[in-house]
Amino acid sequence: MFVFTVDPLDPNIVYTSSSNGHITKWDVSVSPAQPANISINGVSEPNFFINLFAIDPRHPGVMYAANQRANTGNAIFRSIDGGASWQNISNYIPQGSIKGLSVSPVTGEVYISGQNGSMVMLPPYATSNTAYEVVPYLNNHLTSPYN
Repeated sequence: MFVFTVDPLDPNIVYTSSSNGHITKWDVSVSPAQPANISINGVSEPNFFINLFAIDPRHPGVMYAANQRANTGNAIFRSIDGGASWQNISNYIPQGSIKGLSVSPVTGEVYISGQNGSMVMLPPYATSNTAYEVVPYLNNHLTSPYN
C-alpha cells in the first residue's frame, strides 16, 4: 500500500509515499509540482515505510501515519502541527498489523482496524456525539493517548 491523500481543504496539496519511506507533500498548483519532505520523528531505521496516512478533515493540522514493519509490528504516529513534528502513540494500540486508518469527518475520531479487531480513538480536541461514547466494548477503545 502506498500513500496518496488529498488535503481536505486545499485540493492542490497532495501527499504521497516518498522514496525514503516517509511522506512527500506536493503543491500541484504550480508546474512543475513542488515537493516538501515530511519526516516522521526523524526515523531512519532500515525498512521503515509509512503505508497508511490520514488527515483530520475538521482540523487538517491533525494527521496520523502508520508504518509497515516486518516482524516487529506497526507503529502509529500523530501530528497536531501539520506534520512538522510527530508523536509516537503506538503504546496505545495492540500490536499486530494495521490495515485500516481513517478519521471521521464529523467527530474527528480515529478508526483503526487490523488483525486484532477494530478500535476507535478520540481526537486530541473536544468533540461530542461520538461512536466512542456508544461502543459497548471497552477493549475497542484506545484511551489516554494524549497525556
